[in-house]
Formats: sequence, C-alpha cells, structure tokens
Amino acid sequence: MLSRVANKLFWTGRYLERSEDSSKLLISSSNLILDLPEKSQVKWEILLSIFDYDSLFDALEKERSEYNIIKFLISDSLNLNSILRNISMMRENIRTTRDALPYESWEYVNELYHFANDHAHNAHNRKNRYLFLDNIISQCEKINGMFGMNLSRDHAHRFLRLGRLIERADM
Repeated sequence: MLSRVANKLFWTGRYLERSEDSSKLLISSSNLILDLPEKSQVKWEILLSIFDYDSLFDALEKERSEYNIIKFLISDSLNLNSILRNISMMRENIRTTRDALPYESWEYVNELYHFANDHAHNAHNRKNRYLFLDNIISQCEKINGMFGMNLSRDHAHRFLRLGRLIERADM
C-alpha cells in the first residue's frame, strides 16, 4: 500500500470518528438544557474548552452565544474541525482511495456529505439541532458498520481502525 493511501485512510478514520463524537457531545450538551432549573444559565463556552477552541473562537471576535458557538462547531468554514469540514475531508479522502475500500463506502459517505451540506444551516437552532446531529451519528455508525462487515482485514482496515482509535483516545 502506498503511504499516500495509508495516510488518507488513517485520516478518514479520524474524520469519521471526530464527526460522530462531536455530534454526540453537542447532543448531550443540548440535552443538559432540559435538566437544568428554569433560571439557570447554560455556559456554552464549556464546549469551546472541551475542544480546545477558545483562542480560535476568540480570534473571530464573535459573541459567545449559543447560536455562534453551535454554528462554529457544526458548520463554520473558519473552523477546520467543524463537523461539516470533517465530513468534507472524509469524503475527499474516500474519493481518492476508492480502489482500496468497498464500493458502498463512496455511496454512504457521499450521502452523509450531501445531507450535512443541505441541512447544516438549519442545525444551529434548538428545534432542528437534535435531528441533524442524530442523523449524522446514525450515518457515521452506518459507515462504520459497512467498513466492519465489508472491508477485508488488510492494511486498509488497519489504517482506518488506527485512525478511529487514536481519535477516540484523543477525544
């Protein structure tokens, strides 16, 4: 296997895991609102600290509101680790390494990419956020399942798995 292909597969695994884990974290933070007393203030800045994006967000000189922080984490083009950006990078890696992966991988990742692009602009408000993030998680799990069932246990499988596990440990 070429090192270029191995690198792209490794990062595909990382982007896939990062998209899923970030979505899960945003859902759990959004659900926290439901459990807090009525007059409590939710500190959305904690999400920036968890992801270590405080300085990056402050450089944008935006107000630390729920909408701005959620938009930054889901779809801001200036955030290189936003969910939308991770999905775009994963799609590009899959596109260029299609010969090392099962045929369905391109279809599933492309479907996820188009869903995320079409619905990310609506996911910043509370009403649509849960459905968007839940769909991202479901599709990421579908892709992981497809890799687990259809991918030969060769170098491609090892690099994808290594990327996922390192990202999981990092999260």
